[in-house]
Amino acid sequence: MGGIIGAGIVKGGVKVLVMKSIIKIATFIILSPLIGFFLGIFFFIVTTWIFRRWSPWRVDRLFRAGQLFSSALFSLGHGANDAQKTMGIIGVGSLRRLSAVKWGVAGNIVVAWVLTLPGSALISALGYLALKAFGVS
Repeated sequence: MGGIIGAGIVKGGVKVLVMKSIIKIATFIILSPLIGFFLGIFFFIVTTWIFRRWSPWRVDRLFRAGQLFSSALFSLGHGANDAQKTMGIIGVGSLRRLSAVKWGVAGNIVVAWVLTLPGSALISALGYLALKAFGVS
């Protein structure tokens, strides 16, 4: 999104951009990690409730096989939207106890999210200007 915005502004100014679409995208950039966090909590509680009467050995055996399946699905979804996955890892760690989450790492992730959009916008704008200087645009 940042790359499109940066090149769009350099190419034709703000009028090129459709603000309604950008607002929708920006809204879900903020909402999607929160949705992932609460879905992580929900599925943790449901899973814990379903398997509450199972023996640890039986649960371990089932979940070992399930890890192969879930890691395959995780790999397929890689890059689709990293925010939900990160918040899910944060939703599950914080359910154990808040100190189980490495908050310094979580803070670094948030800083990276905040810097990614303007950074990619700047890079795409510079790329567009470089191409234009060589007569490619």
